[in-house]
Order: sequence, then C-alpha cells, then structure tokens
Amino acid sequence: MINRDKVLMTLLIASGLTLGAWAVPDSRAEDPQPVAVERSGIDPEKLHRWNQLTDEQKQRLRERHQQFKNMDPARKEEVRRNWKRFKNLSPEQRQKVREKLRQWKNLSPEEKERLKERFKERRERLKNATPEQKERFKANRERWQNLSPDKKKELRQRFQDRRSNRSGKR
Repeated sequence: MINRDKVLMTLLIASGLTLGAWAVPDSRAEDPQPVAVERSGIDPEKLHRWNQLTDEQKQRLRERHQQFKNMDPARKEEVRRNWKRFKNLSPEQRQKVREKLRQWKNLSPEEKERLKERFKERRERLKNATPEQKERFKANRERWQNLSPDKKKELRQRFQDRRSNRSGKR
C-alpha cells in the first residue's frame, strides 16, 4: 500500500466507516470484529480509539470525512500537507495552532477578508524584497517570537492606539 493509500485508510477509519460492513464474519471466531480488523490491515489500536469516542465526536469526524471526500484534489493535497506538519508539532505548538484557529473562527467575514488581504500584501512585499530587507524581516520575526505574551499584548495595543490616532486625524 503506498503512503497516500495509508493516509486515506487512516482518514476512513477516523471518519467513522464501520469495518463490520466490509468484513465477512468468520464463523470460527467468537467475536467477528477482530477477524474483520485483521483482514482489513487496520491497526486495532486505532479502532479501539474510535470506539472510545462519543457519538458527537464520531459524527463530527463523519462530517469532516464527507467534506474531505468532496474536496478537489489540490485542496485535499493541501489538507494532507497541513496534517503532516501538524502531527510533527510539539503539544505546545499544537495548542497554539488550535487557539489561532479558534480566534480565526470567531472573526467576522469582513475581518477575515481584511486579514487575508494584508497577508497577500505582505507576502508580495516579502517576495519583492531585497536580501537585506528579508534578513531584517527574519530578525524582527524572531525577536517577536521571543517576546512574552504580555509584551506582545502591550505592543499590539500601542500599535492599535497609534493606528486609531492616525485615522482620527484624517
């Protein structure tokens, strides 16, 4: 099985497709499920984890699976790449990503559009920047990442205040 097929199989398992519908029960077995798992080549631990989920969690995963099935191939590939990157993050980094996603989800459509536009502009500026400008950007980003959450909050507030004062003077 190629790697892509393994990923898809994992998605299918996580999405709630039941194995019982695929497997032919072995009449010699007391419990046909282990035989079905064995024949499918699916990790029994993953099935056990699936069985530990609540009905609500299973339903959400089924919905996500349906969304994934309906995606165009380019978007599916993007989702796979993001998932691989997410899997390799530390628990703290994963938590940060989850928090950012929660924040994004709570933004209004206008705020999301504005942020997307700013991101595009900055990406374009960086693409066209000189090597010195790119180096300065990288150094500033590293400095920002090393700031404490309180210091970041303070700087964001100062920036917002300056922005508000500029727009008020117009």
